[in-house]
Amino acid sequence: MVGGIEWPVDPKTGKVSTTTSGKKVWISSLTALTDETADYHSSLDPSLVNEALTLSNKIEQMPNKSWRHGYIPLLVDHASLMASSPPAAAIEMSKRGLDELNSLMTIERDGQVSSAKDAVLLSGASGTTNDNMSFETVSVTGSGTSSLEKYELGAPRKTPSDVGRFLTGEEIKAQMNAWANYGCIEPSCAVSMSSIADADGISSLVNDKVFVLLGATSALGPMSTLMKIKGATIAAISRPGTKIQALIERVKKESPDSVNASFPSRKDADGGVVIGADLIQDAPELADWVVKLFPNKQLVLCCMTYLDGEKNVRASVGSDLICEYVCEKRKDTALSYLVSPATAHLAPASALEDGKVKNATNIPFWQRPLSFVLNGPETKNIHTLPNYFLFNGLADFQGPNYALAKTSQQWRAMLAHSKGHTVSANHGPPSRTDSMVSHSTVSTFLEGMQSFPPLVAFDVAPASTLMAALMLWDVNFSESTAQSYDKLEHPMCLFVENAAHGGSWRYVKIIYILF
Repeated sequence: MVGGIEWPVDPKTGKVSTTTSGKKVWISSLTALTDETADYHSSLDPSLVNEALTLSNKIEQMPNKSWRHGYIPLLVDHASLMASSPPAAAIEMSKRGLDELNSLMTIERDGQVSSAKDAVLLSGASGTTNDNMSFETVSVTGSGTSSLEKYELGAPRKTPSDVGRFLTGEEIKAQMNAWANYGCIEPSCAVSMSSIADADGISSLVNDKVFVLLGATSALGPMSTLMKIKGATIAAISRPGTKIQALIERVKKESPDSVNASFPSRKDADGGVVIGADLIQDAPELADWVVKLFPNKQLVLCCMTYLDGEKNVRASVGSDLICEYVCEKRKDTALSYLVSPATAHLAPASALEDGKVKNATNIPFWQRPLSFVLNGPETKNIHTLPNYFLFNGLADFQGPNYALAKTSQQWRAMLAHSKGHTVSANHGPPSRTDSMVSHSTVSTFLEGMQSFPPLVAFDVAPASTLMAALMLWDVNFSESTAQSYDKLEHPMCLFVENAAHGGSWRYVKIIYILF
């Protein structure tokens, strides 16, 4: 019998409680600050330890029924404590949170239930992966003769004729500078993108790498870009079904013949070939499949999966455990994440100050009364990091499971980066993907934010091509902070460079009014 990644059953109630489990994860993360046996404990500010104890008690004592609408201030305090902690303590907070989350989740194999962590990390290592469930590889090559020589950025939609249009070279640089001056991306994005725009042969950015796309059909993922680049090697993981079949057909028709796209496959009960895999159902077997891919090339694991509700956490756990397993087995593995601004995270103080200056002079008259609507901390100073502030992007309508999934990805990014892995983790902008516009509240927000400069909602093509380019810059250019842990003032600063946040860092008040 086979079961996927599942939430544990609460022994007190005999039922699954995502709230009980989620609270345990946050509390476990905080033990990194209260554990007197930790090597760094003697160097911690006593007030930091006391605040961690107080926060842990608050999380534990909050009734489950109150968690759904009461979690945000507690998670902001958690992020504040992490940002105020020495780097070693912040990394340990990340590790303990991840270990708790991945150990709480369960997987059933051959009638035996184990933690998801053990099922993934030990199965491949001990050779106990069920051969009947192991994946084979289906390789697909393109039939086209043309490929991208210069990078193409999706044009922003200013007129109907812009749909489907792409920018190159100097056009890209002009658009990036326009976005940076407007305030919807950081200036570092424009600088990094200039290197990509100037590259004459972009195939050099992909030749020695395998891009493993965990969530290959994601609208904001790099698949549509990579499949057009000469010599690209891609391993595409997505659930079986019409989406992955359509993707295969696109590769065959649109990709140059030098592109190699690998897909996991296995036989069904009738002997037919099923292409695709599920991060929730197949994490142990996928970890074993990925780690064996193209041993002479560097793996770049791109974590793009997103599901609604509590499934988002389970899929994130599957993705995370695959990353942990592969990083342990292949030390040069790089990771890539699309970071959500809808978390509590660090942002540069320069962005806040720039926003204040621009808002004071550029804000429309009709918006000025709205500045009195707000109560509550949308930003928080961190005294140990005077060049940064804590930005609270958490949104009540997204819920605590979304916050847990996205924050846990940041934890893995910081932890892997501290171990010497290249980690591309750039903030992505609010975008009009199908999964976003299908929610009426989110769709209304995306369109309404356009009235509050410098906030911008991106169409899919500009967003996906921008984020793919920033990922390629991170994994290819040694100047990127993605490639050096020592360049960072604090582990949480990993997410500052190349942030394409959509303007939120420079207009925080309006964000909260709309949420």
